[in-house]
Amino acid sequence: MSTYSFAGAHLKKLYQQKFSATNISSGQAVAFTVYDEKRARARTGLEAYGVLVDCHHPTIGTLPSFLKIFKLDIAERQGRTDFLVRSGLAKNHDWLFQGVPYAWLPRCTINGMEIIGHVAMQIGARYGGGAEDFGRLKEQDAWDGVPAKTRRTYAAHLCCAVAALETMNIVHGDLSSGNIMIGPGPDGETVCCLCDFDGFHHPSVPPLPRLVNGMPCRPLGTAGYQYPELLQRIAADPAVSDAGIMVETDRFALGALICEMVVWSSSVARWLDRYELLTPEMIVRQAITDLPDEVRALWPQGFALLEQAANAGGIADMPSPEDWLSVLGVHVRPHQPFRNRPYVEFYRRRGNRTTLAGKAMLSKTDSGDFASVAPILSAIRYQFADRKLTLKVAWPEPIFLVRDQRSHQLGGGPRDVPLNANDRLTSNFWELRVFDGQPQA
Repeated sequence: MSTYSFAGAHLKKLYQQKFSATNISSGQAVAFTVYDEKRARARTGLEAYGVLVDCHHPTIGTLPSFLKIFKLDIAERQGRTDFLVRSGLAKNHDWLFQGVPYAWLPRCTINGMEIIGHVAMQIGARYGGGAEDFGRLKEQDAWDGVPAKTRRTYAAHLCCAVAALETMNIVHGDLSSGNIMIGPGPDGETVCCLCDFDGFHHPSVPPLPRLVNGMPCRPLGTAGYQYPELLQRIAADPAVSDAGIMVETDRFALGALICEMVVWSSSVARWLDRYELLTPEMIVRQAITDLPDEVRALWPQGFALLEQAANAGGIADMPSPEDWLSVLGVHVRPHQPFRNRPYVEFYRRRGNRTTLAGKAMLSKTDSGDFASVAPILSAIRYQFADRKLTLKVAWPEPIFLVRDQRSHQLGGGPRDVPLNANDRLTSNFWELRVFDGQPQA
């Protein structure tokens, strides 16, 4: 039996100390530094303590990061964290999955203290500041001043994150207002993303135990965001003996969160006398209509879709992230995986005329550029990872994305542009048309 344990009193030994972790790609050691006691902003949770650190990456530079130190050694945790690190979620998306661990520390020694933990990005720090969780913004009445359009944009970000996880058969497992972060993103925009992936579910990795030494270890979601079937199974197991109970979908929690994001205000908090739209009792009774008329009138289409989620016959019948994007009025598709290798056609634009200048089937390697088509296209690099394509456009000219016959102005570069099959990117008198494999003549 492991003798490892870490207590809050041990944190003082870590401040301003250096440690290292092995990069799984290169096999080389990467150095980290824990902030001083004032700046480390130590915090505690059910399973762990956390402090702020810097990662001194040999090629990327300094990465402001968050070190999570677990209180107990649980055998399943290493394989689960290793799965998240190797999933590429943190590596292959600049901001949407900042909260996913990118390094695992199996019994690392810092100033004589043995720790077990993982490292993720400080959400928002790479873009100029810190992030705040949605729950705290609600409780401080700070959400009142967020414009309606901005709220829907944040909700769309959340939809895209859940849709991306679903393509990988990953369930976050604890979507709640406390695990939704709002903060700085690329190009000066504020973004919404997820944090705390410790309770995730994937069929290829074992879950954490529900209890360790008689104490709760694996939360089954958060009150107000758990779907009816899950609450029924929890109620039927008062002894906490059923290890097979787990959160098998994020879809219900997604719907509850989106409705909160769109309608929440200090007035709603007073009408409900709480900081969540739903109570477990309402969810078990599938009674979304128990919400006051004043609340449901704020967004009838959204609450109708939430009622569908509560009354669904099963997980597969719950509204999808794409369904929520539609009711939000955001006409974009989440970043979709390709079935085949991406095939790109390059057109030179002169006025209203376009001339085919080249074609390329992207290599199976994960990155490259298009200089072979034209030297100027060395400024457009591609990254093809986890069957998803991102173009990295270095020039400053305006960039337009055409998707589903709708043109979206993205602003100037440098910029990362996630592309799906049948998208078109136009910029600097060039047009790139992307296909899922070479189209049939």
